[in-house]
Amino acid sequence: MFFRAPSWIKQCCPGSHITVLSAYEQLWDRVHGVDETLYYDDYPVLIRAMRGDEPFEKADTVILADFEKPGLFAAVCDDSAITRYVEISTATHSAVMVDNQNRWLHVAQVPAPYFANYYFSLGRLFAWLGVPSRPTEFYDAMHHTPSRAADVLTIFVSPFTSKYDPSQLFWSHLLGTLGDQDFGRPVKFLLDTGANFATERFAHALRRSVLARTLEAVEIELSHSEGARILRLPDVFRELEKSDVVICADSFAAHAAPLMGCTTLVIAAQNLANWRVPHASSFYFSAEAPVDETGAGMGQILRHVGASGASVGYSDDFVRQAKELAHATHVLQKQTANGHDARGDVVHTTYNEFLSAYESFTADLNLWPSPVRAVASDRVYSQLSPPLNAESFHDPQRLPDAMVYIQDQLNRWNNSNVRKFVALVLEGCESATERGAMR
Repeated sequence: MFFRAPSWIKQCCPGSHITVLSAYEQLWDRVHGVDETLYYDDYPVLIRAMRGDEPFEKADTVILADFEKPGLFAAVCDDSAITRYVEISTATHSAVMVDNQNRWLHVAQVPAPYFANYYFSLGRLFAWLGVPSRPTEFYDAMHHTPSRAADVLTIFVSPFTSKYDPSQLFWSHLLGTLGDQDFGRPVKFLLDTGANFATERFAHALRRSVLARTLEAVEIELSHSEGARILRLPDVFRELEKSDVVICADSFAAHAAPLMGCTTLVIAAQNLANWRVPHASSFYFSAEAPVDETGAGMGQILRHVGASGASVGYSDDFVRQAKELAHATHVLQKQTANGHDARGDVVHTTYNEFLSAYESFTADLNLWPSPVRAVASDRVYSQLSPPLNAESFHDPQRLPDAMVYIQDQLNRWNNSNVRKFVALVLEGCESATERGAMR
């Protein structure tokens, strides 16, 4: 999540020198905007680095970013060795800035319940610091050299997460279901061997089980670091460079794959929606859903990736409504991008047009074919946006609040499976039209 921050800072302050202090060796080596990477293995080293004690150089500004709230700002206020200090907590959607030079303490909090997604709230916090951010852009955050085979659909599979142990039965059934489908290209699975020998044994057993379930043309390889039986965290990026698609639990791979431009299919608990990556090709499936339903939904997306949408047919009415909804989304997003310059009456009209297109498209979700319906299982789409009172748009004092509300609802909609699926469908239709014109 924080890999994009150095490039944001560099674009805002081109002459800055950014040193990253991390507990994970080599993890930040590919990140754009990082001038130097140092490592620590205990907290005293971290404190010495923050203060600029030997052997570390003194920094103009120290940024401590974590999921949990570090809570060090009170002690920093009493430590003149640290000139400026910024503390960011994604879990609490908050930031604190200490200016010891001028004896100021600044506190920011993203307004609840808006921008609850951790990616969007992080963007808001950096904007508060005066650093423009792009929460939905990922590909330019890291150095990468894709080595994907054009004639094979390569899928990296990482079933491991710190939240629970993976089910051999679930993953074997899921990959077996996918391995028996036609995606326009032969399939090659790369199985993550994980961080220890227990995960390695799981990967070996999973490979044997899936091989017994799938077509002979399906390849299955074990991914591991050079000279090792396991796959170290920094080497995951190497595997992602080879992969078109990543299928994973809600873990490191779910956040790393978008940085490498991979289509990402994530198995996640519904109560972890705030972790969902707002990347155009990241789709989320419920960990509680039947495995056949999940396999059907993933298969629908993989057909688009494997065949560029050419062989995936939809009714003319479905495509027409998808186009209308995509257009209404684009217009509303453009009008609300800068809330200060928006005209309330215009936004009100556009918002109602968006709601109309949205309701027309999602009203019959239960009647969609089962594979397409499975894609839409990530949320309750009838609960997106209620109509807003016209007074909210015509009252200058209430308009800013209405704009924040709409921006938040657009973020939720744009980060949904159906919104991303609409983009896939329209992209496939455009590709098919271009191929027809060339003939």
